[in-house]
Amino acid sequence: MFIYQHLEIENHEVISNSIKNYIENKTNTLEEKLPWKFLDIASLLEDVPELNTVFEIWNLQIIMAAAIYRRPYSQGGIHIDSSHFYRVVWPVINCQGSKTKFFKPDLKKFKPGSGKEGDQNLSLISGNKLEFLGEFELISPVIFNPKIPHGVYCDPLSNEHRVSVTFGFDRDPRHVFCMERSGESNLRL
Repeated sequence: MFIYQHLEIENHEVISNSIKNYIENKTNTLEEKLPWKFLDIASLLEDVPELNTVFEIWNLQIIMAAAIYRRPYSQGGIHIDSSHFYRVVWPVINCQGSKTKFFKPDLKKFKPGSGKEGDQNLSLISGNKLEFLGEFELISPVIFNPKIPHGVYCDPLSNEHRVSVTFGFDRDPRHVFCMERSGESNLRL
């Protein structure tokens, strides 16, 4: 079962800074402080055209982008996303030290949920525990399976908010991982 893999994109820090400038200057993400905020794809790609270059290499077109805002000291929010395809999550602001943790699926322990933006998910019912599967620190872009229960655990030593951006595509980017595993391609750009 595929859970996640870091993508080695050489200029990801430069792109992260461009996304940060876009978030700070062209959106109200930091004022609204919503856990999930859909972004205008055309506007984002106009400000950060490097994103198109990165994903065109894999023949992927971004059809969904959302900022994920986490308040300082946030821990958990375990959920299963509604997207059917693997997604990419990209570090933007204060992601170092935070962990995205994954847990063994047990659908009996979840209930349907939705965010203020209309994003659909399954949320862990309060008081339920899940078996831990693994975690990553968001220090570079990561391809991950949003159907595996996961939650964001902010750096407990940081009193700053954390922002990442997640991307959905016109087709499943799973082939990127499969090609890497078979040696036909390399995730490094």
